[in-house]
Amino acid sequence: MAGRPRLPISTFGAITTTKVGPERFRATTVFRDWDGQSRQVGVTRSSRNAAQSALKVELAGRMRAGGVGDSLNAGSPFPMLADAWLEDVMLDVDRAQGTKDTYKRELRVLVLPFFEHFTIREVTVGRIELFLKKQREKSYTRAKHSRVNAN
Repeated sequence: MAGRPRLPISTFGAITTTKVGPERFRATTVFRDWDGQSRQVGVTRSSRNAAQSALKVELAGRMRAGGVGDSLNAGSPFPMLADAWLEDVMLDVDRAQGTKDTYKRELRVLVLPFFEHFTIREVTVGRIELFLKKQREKSYTRAKHSRVNAN
């Protein structure tokens, strides 16, 4: 028998607010973090509305992709992730400059034209497989180079 469906990453369930003392309210919910773990999150404030508002602010902060930066989350446009990845590649001292230039060119020419209108959460395994299949239809080499940059 199947249970309740799992929350999508960076989403939360119903918010429950309970009175915990005189002029003290606690708002709680279950949040599925960027690492896939569901966690109970709660805040306590002096009114029911203040507790719910503070909880929503807390959840908004948690919706950020872990360790990637304040401006990047699951709803961010894919090109923002590509820029962050490319910046990381360019800072890598263990990669040759020719390799960095190749990654930059192939990201711009092969990957971004296909994924530029998606958000990060919309770039699923199925879409990546479709992208690689379309690249393979053009040529094996193109698919091979696309695979390196799409992963």
